[in-house]
Amino acid sequence: GVADGVSGWDEEGISSADYARQLMSSMEHNFREGCAAPQELLEIAHHSTLVPGSATACVAVVGGKGGALIAANLGDSGIRVVRKGDVVYASPPQSFEFNMPYQLGHPEHMPETSEASDSDVMT
Repeated sequence: GVADGVSGWDEEGISSADYARQLMSSMEHNFREGCAAPQELLEIAHHSTLVPGSATACVAVVGGKGGALIAANLGDSGIRVVRKGDVVYASPPQSFEFNMPYQLGHPEHMPETSEASDSDVMT
């Protein structure tokens, strides 16, 4: 997966990179503990990341029947599936308006946070 810290926090002296790193660390931990559903990984990580900041995120898992790809994307991060040089799928960006993507943040620091359930899921 990948999380991209939202740079608007810089104006408040907060590094959103810390939020993005903690979010991804939580996802990795929960994946290693057996959770393999991308949207659930996003949800657990979102609720366990307590530092200020916010991030867009995309997480994908290959597994299940026939090695199927399952992905969840929130915000303007994204995923592309390429077969034989052709893009067969591109996730649409999610934003409220220009330069304002859906994003995960701790509700204490960002009451208007998006939720993992807002993510687009691709199977």
